[in-house]
Parts: sequence; C-alpha cells; structure tokens
Amino acid sequence: MLTNIIRRIIFSIPVIIVIALVSFLLIHMVPGSPAAFILGTEATRAQIIQLEHEMRLDLPLPIQFYNWVKNVLRGDMGTSIFLKQPVTEAIFNRIGTTLTLAIASLIIAIIIGIPLGILAALKQDTIIDNFAMSFAIAGMSIANFWLALNLMWLFGVKLRCLPVQGFIPLTENFIQSIKHLVLPAFCLGLPSGAFIARMTRSSMLEVIREDYIRTAKAKGLKNRAIYMKHAFKNAFLPIITIVGMICSVTLGGTIIIENIFNIPGLGKLFIMAIQRRDFPVIQAGTLYMGVIFILMNLIVDIIYLIIDPRIQHN
Repeated sequence: MLTNIIRRIIFSIPVIIVIALVSFLLIHMVPGSPAAFILGTEATRAQIIQLEHEMRLDLPLPIQFYNWVKNVLRGDMGTSIFLKQPVTEAIFNRIGTTLTLAIASLIIAIIIGIPLGILAALKQDTIIDNFAMSFAIAGMSIANFWLALNLMWLFGVKLRCLPVQGFIPLTENFIQSIKHLVLPAFCLGLPSGAFIARMTRSSMLEVIREDYIRTAKAKGLKNRAIYMKHAFKNAFLPIITIVGMICSVTLGGTIIIENIFNIPGLGKLFIMAIQRRDFPVIQAGTLYMGVIFILMNLIVDIIYLIIDPRIQHN
C-alpha cells in the first residue's frame, strides 16, 4: 500500500508544477505592465518603474518564476499590496473561518444525502423514491447564491430568527457561532447533499442487485444487516469519490457564500484581492485552490487503498 501511495504522490507533482506555473503567469497575463495596472491610469512612469523594481518584474521571466517558486517553497508568497502584510499571514488568519464553514456544510450534505439516497434505493419506484429524487434534482438545480438571498429574506428579514451576516468563532461563543453558520452552511450543503443522494441511490441499486445480496436474503438475514452491513459497505467507495470531490468544490463555493453573508474568510479575501488588483493574493489563491483539489484526490485514493485491499494489487 505504501508503494501505491508514494506513486500517487509522485504523479501529483507534475500537476502541482503546472498549477504553480499558471498561478505565476496570472500577473503577466494583464495587457501592458502589471505595475501600471495596479497603480492605475494616473501613475507616472517613475512610479511604475519603481513598483516594477519592488515586485522584481524587471527581471527575466524564468528568473522571476524561479524566485517565486523558491519563496513559495519557503512559505513566502509575497506581501499583499492592499493589506500591507504577508500573504501567508493573511491566509492563515482567515483559513480557520473558511474551514469551519466548509466542514459544517459538508456535514449537512452528508446528513441530507446519504440517508436520502439509501431510502430512495430501498424504496425504488415508490412515492418515497420519486419524492427523494425530485428533491435531489431541485437541490442540484438551485444556485446557492439565489438560495442564500431567499433564506436571508425569510429567516433574517421576515422571521428575524437567524443572523444573516458575520461570523463568530466556535471557541468564542458556540451557540452564536452555530446560529451564524446555519444559513451559509445550508446554502453550501444542500446542492452537495442532493448530488450525494443521487449517487448514493445509484450505487446502492447497483449493489443490491448482486448475487450475494440475494444469497443473504435466501439465508434469512435481516434486511437491516443485509443493506447496512453488506450493501452499503460495498456501495461506499463511489460515495467516497463524490464526497472528496464535493470537499474541493465546497472550498471553492465558499467564495460566493462568504461574500453574500459577509463572512471574513478566504473567499472574501480573494474577492477583495480581485477587486483591488492585489496580484500576490490572487496568485496565492489560485495556487491554494489547485493544491486543495490535488490533496483531496490524493486523500480519496489513500482511503480507497485502506477500504478495498483489491485496489492495492491493481
């Protein structure tokens, strides 16, 4: 198993290099001088030259890339132009908020998706199955920003029972933190939960038609043992893939939700960086999202190897 894990890590290195190259080239895709773009139209030529020198944009492109990669490997992603602080520090100060929101939304997605998918599979072609899949299709079709605005209007304006902006750390006030997390986490978790429900149903239907399930029924095993101990265990591998993919998508989805609910996380930081042309933060954000996708795929592969020993021999 260790050999397979090492092989997957090695295969991930070229992808990370490509992501790093794209992140670096973002600042050079701007027409004209990036320094002039940052300073605006009223900047003088002397100011532009000075900023180019400070950002080392006057060096040859390969040398710039080498210096940037060297600094990134040391944990130095530059200094935010707008915040006037190291980019790594800005990200570190906000990553806890984003991870809290992402984990809360993932928990909601799993709570909604897996039981709903199992129920729909066990009640195939019944009114329960039709209702569950209609709910799943509706959940997948709803844009999370549209859902967020409507939930803010309902629970924040009409009912006045939940806060519609801001964030309180769990360690500061647990109850208030949960109240602030409910709406944004639900907006992120509902579409993901609907997708998990559909994939869980498909995976369960495929498994419960296998011969060993019919054999278990013929032996007189209870339905609970058959479906939860045998069927769900074998249907779980595709679900892991979906959950791993959703983890990556959720971290990207927080960008919109954090701005709607005014949550001071990474999503809000990256949007502010784009609006203010803060290229070091934009580069770091692109690299961050790419590496997150790679890590999630790697974690899913490792879980596969642990759960299903047959994969180790392929």
